[in-house]
Amino acid sequence: ICDATCPVVLRNMERLRQADNPVIIGQRCHAEVQALLGCRNVPVVESAEESEKLPEGKYQAVVQTTFSENELASIRDKGRIEPLNTICMASEERRKALRTIIGDVDAIVVVGDSISANTMELVSISRSYGKPTFLISSDADIDEELFCYNRIGLTAGASAPDSLVDAVRRKIEEHG
Repeated sequence: ICDATCPVVLRNMERLRQADNPVIIGQRCHAEVQALLGCRNVPVVESAEESEKLPEGKYQAVVQTTFSENELASIRDKGRIEPLNTICMASEERRKALRTIIGDVDAIVVVGDSISANTMELVSISRSYGKPTFLISSDADIDEELFCYNRIGLTAGASAPDSLVDAVRRKIEEHG
């Protein structure tokens, strides 16, 4: 048996076990949050409004590794919860890279699955910049409308296989 659990998630489980007055920041229905709740039954906070409803006190939070940075910032701004550094570095780096290229492209292709939180966060970031955004889970899903744009940016959710990203890139390059 090979345990393929993400090492970041395993680390976060241990942090949750050791935290004083812990909460989980994340989406209640997300599989990772459900796994964390299996380690320790603690409150789950999805928004700044929910953080204000917690009983008085200071909290340490384990954050869903793919949680929205903007939502996390609004929760952090309330000052009652100290988020431990638990955002997935791969997800964070992809978000930063997307913000770096977004001003130089006409449209964005996000490779990944609609049930992936980190993929959908990339879609949300792209749309927040007003960019036409195409979510693609297979190179067969490429919409012809995409080729109306001159400069196309490409990013992918952290769990999208490199082979899939490469296939999408090749198909876009072949058309261009």
